Amino acid sequence: MWKNTRSKAMDYFDVFDEEEESYLVKFYKNAARELNWGELFGETVLFLGRGDGNDSYRLLETFPNIRKIRDFNCLRQLPRNEYDVCKIRHFRTDLVNSKPILKYGGATKILCVICLTFIHHKREALRKIYSTLTNGGSAAFIFFVESSYVYILERIHELQYEKKKIPQIPFCVDEPNATFYRDLLINVGFLVKACRRFDFVKTFSSAQECKGSETSEYDITSDEEDSDCNYSLKDALLWV
Repeated sequence: MWKNTRSKAMDYFDVFDEEEESYLVKFYKNAARELNWGELFGETVLFLGRGDGNDSYRLLETFPNIRKIRDFNCLRQLPRNEYDVCKIRHFRTDLVNSKPILKYGGATKILCVICLTFIHHKREALRKIYSTLTNGGSAAFIFFVESSYVYILERIHELQYEKKKIPQIPFCVDEPNATFYRDLLINVGFLVKACRRFDFVKTFSSAQECKGSETSEYDITSDEEDSDCNYSLKDALLWV
């Protein structure tokens, strides 16, 4: 039983949906390919995300032979959906100030979707993730480098509701390129096997068009790949 309660203000990936596959599903499949995960048959995946459960559910839809997904709510920004899916277990965690994921030390596969974008102390959080992985394990990360989409929604809300911020939208960093995140991963100890940056551009002709932008289509204008060859026993894939 799946009840969709996701907030539109946080529903980034639906904006990037295409006819056949969403941007998020492409990320999952690319991670499995780049990190040699195969079809994840019988595997347990640690999933670090925004907490509403939608993204881990979509992972299970993409790889139905997964044995178990441990979905950690790292932001506590969204209401969690109601599931009756025995393969997905939900947890709450603070990647910086507590150690709940460390009891699952020895993990071989970790997916980190969006949440680190909104955490100030990224290095400390990455160190915990790295410590959770066993030698030979691997992790895939996806960040928003620049979120003008979120900024636009905040501005609209301020203008319409007497400058009250949308409570569901957390802090968002603004970094010039993927190098910042790639270097963080390398400094913690990861070998970055692939680093991809996708740029999404939308031009608004009027304020009215901007207000209706939540369902507008974004165009991918570039897809750049880069890689590093630093030695490590733990691999990482990075999308921004």
